[in-house]
This record gives sequence, C-alpha cells and structure tokens, in this order.
Amino acid sequence: MSTTGFGDIDWSGTALLLIDIQEDFISGSLAVPTAEEIFPPLISLLESTSSHDAPPLTFLTQDYHPADHVSFASSHAGAKPFTTIEVPHPSLADKTMEQVLWPDHCVQSTSGADIDARILGALEGRGNVVQKGTQKNVDCYSGFASNDYVSFTDLARRLFSSQPAPGMAPVHTVVVAGLATGYCVRATAIDACKYHLRTIVLTDCIRGTDAASTEQAMRDMEQFGAEFAETTTLASTLSRR
Repeated sequence: MSTTGFGDIDWSGTALLLIDIQEDFISGSLAVPTAEEIFPPLISLLESTSSHDAPPLTFLTQDYHPADHVSFASSHAGAKPFTTIEVPHPSLADKTMEQVLWPDHCVQSTSGADIDARILGALEGRGNVVQKGTQKNVDCYSGFASNDYVSFTDLARRLFSSQPAPGMAPVHTVVVAGLATGYCVRATAIDACKYHLRTIVLTDCIRGTDAASTEQAMRDMEQFGAEFAETTTLASTLSRR
C-alpha cells in the first residue's frame, strides 16, 4: 500500500463529496454499525486540506426530512421499518414507486439531522451543505437527485458553475466518502458517473448497513465506471488523469 502523504495530493479539478455524515446515521435512529470507522482516515484527509494552497471544493449532503416523510414507517398506518411498499408517484398520477420504509431519521431541526461536528471542525467552515429529501412525498438517496429523478438538488449546478481558485481547473473529478454505502453513497457515485465526472470512492471512508447491500453497491458503482481508492492511495490514483 502506498504511503504517499496527503500533502502530495493535487486537488486541481477535484471536489470532495461527503455523503450524509449525520448523527442519526452514526449513533442515532438509523445508525450504520461501523460508522465510526470512517472518522480517523477521513478527518486526517480533511485536516490536510486546510493547509493546502488550493484546497478542494467540498460539498456535504444532508438528509433533511419533514416529520411526515414518505420514507418513514410511522407515516404509513400499520407499516414496519425495513419493509418495502408501493407509494404514489409524486408526478405521474397512474404510477407508483417502490419505497423502503425506515425509522424516523434526520428530521428537520432535530439533532439527528446535524452533520457530525468532527467533520465540520476539520473543514474549518469550508464545506458547502446540500440538503436532500426535503420534499414530503419522495425519497432522495443521491446527492444529485431524488429517487426516480422526480426532482434535482442544486449539487450539479453548484459543482459545474463554481469558479475554481486561481490556477485550478474546473471540476472534472469527485472523491466520494460517507454513509451508507448501499444507499446514498451508491446513488451519489452512480449519478456522478452519469454526469461524466471521474468518480473515486474512498473505501476506507464509507461504511454500509450490511454486507450484502455493500457488496452489491460496490459492484453497481464499478459497473457505472466508479474507481476505488483508500485515503493513503488517493494521491497516486488522482495522478492517473
């Protein structure tokens, strides 16, 4: 394994996408069992960017649901978490959408929706928050769009319209980290590939809810063209433009 230092990373044209690193996914109502494992490598990487001459553009997605969100089992009489139902399509009157039901999580204006303070501290105010799942009647795994592309967040617009720092190229590459691998990390990475962005997923900075969904997500992301690296090999991976 390479031991290339973070100071050697050339961030030109690269953005960091930090997916749903929120309290409810770490230790709250929908906690990923091994979520804490992402923090040592990710915090080290983020802290290294603060002293970089041209730190990467960084976006943090935030699940931010209304209290009666369609994905909550509590919103459907008699329904149980971790089951799947059909719900009305928000735009097409004669269509339905498959919906996985979850415990209430990341409810707007609650502490469970907060982005972890360690991440915010390491970024020293440099992160740009992109809220998702704010509409009552449609879920949103990807940082780019709601499920079935019913609506879009402003992530793509902000990525492609952001003015790079002097001497930096426009964004053509994204580095993805966060929670959970089988759902929001997967969906965001696949959508980044669809936007023809080079997409690198940091395997030591993602964790999933279970082995089966994680393994399937890794296969799906690879099929769409995502690459994989660890924080210790990111510099060499990025250098292979």
